[in-house]
Amino acid sequence: MSFVGSTIGPIRIEDRIGIGGMGEVYRGFHERLERRVAVKTIRADHRLSGEVKARFLREARLLSKLGHPGICQVYDLIETPEADFLVLEYVEGRTLKELSASGLSAERRLRLCELIATALAAAHRERIVHRDLKADNVMVTPRGEVKVLDFGIARSVAESGSRPGMDITGERTAGGVGGSADGTGSGATPAPELTRLGDLIGTAKAMSPEQARGGRVTIASDLYSLGILMQELFTGAPAYEAEHPVAVLAQVMRAETRPITGLDKDLTLLIEDLQRLDPRRRPTAEEAAERLRWLLDQPQRQQRRRLIVSGAVATFLVLITVLAVVSWLAIEARRAREDAERRRAQAEDLIVFMLDDLSPRLDAEDRLELMGPLSNEARAYFEAVPENRLTDAERSRRIRAIRVIEDIQRKGMILP
Repeated sequence: MSFVGSTIGPIRIEDRIGIGGMGEVYRGFHERLERRVAVKTIRADHRLSGEVKARFLREARLLSKLGHPGICQVYDLIETPEADFLVLEYVEGRTLKELSASGLSAERRLRLCELIATALAAAHRERIVHRDLKADNVMVTPRGEVKVLDFGIARSVAESGSRPGMDITGERTAGGVGGSADGTGSGATPAPELTRLGDLIGTAKAMSPEQARGGRVTIASDLYSLGILMQELFTGAPAYEAEHPVAVLAQVMRAETRPITGLDKDLTLLIEDLQRLDPRRRPTAEEAAERLRWLLDQPQRQQRRRLIVSGAVATFLVLITVLAVVSWLAIEARRAREDAERRRAQAEDLIVFMLDDLSPRLDAEDRLELMGPLSNEARAYFEAVPENRLTDAERSRRIRAIRVIEDIQRKGMILP
C-alpha cells in the first residue's frame, strides 16, 4: 500500500524514497512547521506495544533534546489504523557507502570517521546505543557533515514480542532520508539488554560478537561496528572473508575479521582495538574520536617535525660557519700575536744590543751623550708594552736594558 498523496496528521506525503527494514520511507512536508521531513512506516507486524512505545518516545525526545548535529533527529510518532509513522529529520546527501564507492581521500575518510565517533559519543553519554551502525546508516551532506541515521527501534521491536529476524542482506533506505532513535535508557540509568537471548536484530556483517550471540548489547557494541565500518572504508574490502550468512555469523561471533594490511600502523591499531572480542577492551567513542583527531593531525605533526629538523639543520650549519670563522680569526689572531711578539723580541734585542754593546764604545770615545735619545725611546717603548704581557726571556732582556739606561744616567750624561 502506497501512502503517496495521503495526509498523515499535519504531514503531506509527497513521494516514496526508499524501503527500510521496518517498512517504506517517504518524503513529506510538515504543514504546520513548514519544513520537509522523512516519514518511515512501521508495518503492522512490527508495531510497538504500549509500554515499549512509551519508552521509545522518551528516548526519541532525549535524542531530540540532545540536538547533536551528527545525529538524525526524531520528531514524532503518529499512530493510524493502517500503520504507525516515524517522523524524522530529512537529510539531503549520500550514504557513506555510496560516497566511498566514488573515491575519498584518506584525510576525508578519517574526518568522516571522527565525526561518526563524535556523534556516537554524544549518544553514549546518554546511554543510547545505535546497535546497527554501518555505512548505509551514515549520511554525508553536500557540506560534508555527517548524520548518523537509524538509532533504530530494533530494541523496541524486540521488546514488543516481534522476532523480525536478522537483516542478512543489509537492507537500507535510499539517500535523502533520516533515521529513527533507539536507546538503552536515559540519564544515569544503566543500559539494559537490548534483545532477548536468541533474538538477532541488525545487520550480520555490522554487528558485534556479543550481539551475534544474542547476548547483552551495550555502547561497546557500537564501537565494534565502528571498527568494521572503518576497516571496510579504508581497505575497500569486506571485513569478513565468509560469504554465506551462517559462516559470516560464525566469524562475527569469534571476531574473526580479515587481517588489515597496507594501512598506517596507528590506524590499523585503532581498528584492531575497536574489534576486540572482549567489549571491555574496546576504546570508548570519545577515545576513538580523540585517536582519529590525532591521526588527522599526523601530516601537520610531520610537517612541524620537518620544519623543526630543517631549522635545526640550518642552525647547525650557521653554528658550524660561525665556529669556522671564529677558528680562522683565532688562528689569524694567534699568528698576528706571534708575529707581534717576534717583532717585539727583535726590537728589544736591538735595544739591548745598542745599549749593551754601543754604550761602552761611545763611553770610551766620551760620546755617551749620543745614547740619550736612544735611551729615552727605549724607556718609552718599555712603558708602552705592559710587563705582564712579556715572556720570561723578554722580561730578562728588558731588565738588562733598563740597567744599562740606569748606568748611563748615573754617569750624569743623560737627564732622567
